[in-house]
Amino acid sequence: MYTPSDVVGNNIVDYIYKDDLKKTFSEIMYAIQTRESKRVECRVRIKTGNFVWVEAIFSPFFDQEGNLSGLYGVLRDIEDRKKIIKEKDKNIEKFKAIIESTKGGICVHDDKNILEMNSLFKKMFRIEGEQCAAEKILDFTRNNLKDPDTFFNRLEGIFKSKGIRNGRLETKDGKVYEYYTKMIYKDKHVYGRIWQIFDVTAQVKYEEKLKKKEEQYRKFFELMPDPIIVHKNGLILYANRAAEEIVKVENLVGRSMLDFLHDDFKKIVMERVKETYENGVTLPWLEEKIIDMDGNIIDVEVAATPVDLDGEIVSLVVIRDLRQKKELERNRMMLNEAMELERVRSEFFANISHELRTPLNVILGAVQLMQIYINNEDTKIQEKLSKYVKMMRRNCYRLLRLVNNLIDITKIDSGYFEINQQNVDIIKLSEDIVASVEEYVERFGLKIFFKTDRKERVIAVDPDKIERILLNLISNAIKFTDVGGSIFVNISNDEKYVKISVKDTGIGIPKEKLGLIFDRFRQVDKSLSRNHEGSGIGLSLVKALVEMHDGEIAVTSEEGEGSEFTVILPARTIETKDISLVDRSITNGYVERINIEFSDIYS
Repeated sequence: MYTPSDVVGNNIVDYIYKDDLKKTFSEIMYAIQTRESKRVECRVRIKTGNFVWVEAIFSPFFDQEGNLSGLYGVLRDIEDRKKIIKEKDKNIEKFKAIIESTKGGICVHDDKNILEMNSLFKKMFRIEGEQCAAEKILDFTRNNLKDPDTFFNRLEGIFKSKGIRNGRLETKDGKVYEYYTKMIYKDKHVYGRIWQIFDVTAQVKYEEKLKKKEEQYRKFFELMPDPIIVHKNGLILYANRAAEEIVKVENLVGRSMLDFLHDDFKKIVMERVKETYENGVTLPWLEEKIIDMDGNIIDVEVAATPVDLDGEIVSLVVIRDLRQKKELERNRMMLNEAMELERVRSEFFANISHELRTPLNVILGAVQLMQIYINNEDTKIQEKLSKYVKMMRRNCYRLLRLVNNLIDITKIDSGYFEINQQNVDIIKLSEDIVASVEEYVERFGLKIFFKTDRKERVIAVDPDKIERILLNLISNAIKFTDVGGSIFVNISNDEKYVKISVKDTGIGIPKEKLGLIFDRFRQVDKSLSRNHEGSGIGLSLVKALVEMHDGEIAVTSEEGEGSEFTVILPARTIETKDISLVDRSITNGYVERINIEFSDIYS
């Protein structure tokens, strides 16, 4: 600072900072007028030429007559204090900037006064100016809240709480505010409380709208006839009433959907679930099977799509109960089968009437002619009579074969048809049958060949039924093979089975007809003017006879190349020491059986 010699005689104006002159001299004049000491803060220049803050106390003194004699002052350096105040002011400004930039309204108060508030808070509570008594805010709150009593009852607990408290307030004009409040401390003592208040009116309205929509969707899902579930990796988060009803469970939430999946579908379903989450794709309808709580297996159809539920990807699954659809399909199939059966029956009876009428007409015509020539001894007439007798016999065989087949089919259907199995050398039996028809085959301009890979194989069969099977297959081969063709009867053996095949070089069977060849009453050529006679029950009867031996029959064919029928019989025997020696010698009874089986073949 200065020494006395530095300042004596100098003007005080030269030492006071120019911006502080007016204020300083104003205070000095006030001290003189009031004859009192006056304190003023100003900046003065020191020896270095810099200005520092000082606190100056000016006191006037007067002579005996009361005239101003002079003025003395005491100066105190307050530079450090001013720096502290300046820093504090900066912090206050920062604090004000922070609370002004805060989205919510901010209010800081002690027990009686509002210490600080930002502009948004003032706007919320309609406050003008910088100052406001706490009571005014309480009055505003009391007059404008929809339910002020509840809030004020809550205040006592809020003021006692040391932690953060929050809640919502609704005003009479429909505004909704959300508040957060906490105690503030100074020197480890409670200093007051800070409040942060947000206008959440728009958010609340959106939440209410969202809640209404959620309720609408929930009602929609509940009213849906199809089961709907929402799951996260198989854990069920939501299920509508239809979903609970289909599996007979009151509450599915928290259960795993795998609990109700058929084992055959668990792997593929989990693969589809993985695809939903990893690729975010909607999965198309897929037929599956589920199991209800009673163990019933239910056919369903399932589709799924990923949805966002509160920021989490879950799977929305829609299920269609296929039981009614399956039942309708079964009924439709049964109806179609019934209609097809009725159509086949109609065709059969039309065919059978033709089969019966034709031989009867022939027999009747032959009888009438015989009546004319019966007493005539002319050789030519006798030859005619012999011809008519043969015609009558052949047509009687046709009728007998038809009647026998009808009777046997009826017995098989009713369960009264029996087979008499014996241990028989199947190779000798088959070879004898082929040998016995060789002459008949040659009459039609064909050749028949027999081949086997073993000389002997004893198995349990009914020899009469095996004969009937082979005669029927050979008869068919003759009927559908042109003159000059061949028929091959082959036997092959393995450890468990014996295979007998009848192959021809005939006209073959159309590919689309192969699946119907063993159906009862079915014929490849349905027309009444067809080239070959037959009732359509021969191959059906053959199949039934083979199956009664626990065997199988199959056919392969190519149009224009011929057909091959293969009979597969199990190579087993019955418990007996004897082997039946079946006599297939050319007796009248055996010849008659051949005539019956070949009766519908015309040369």
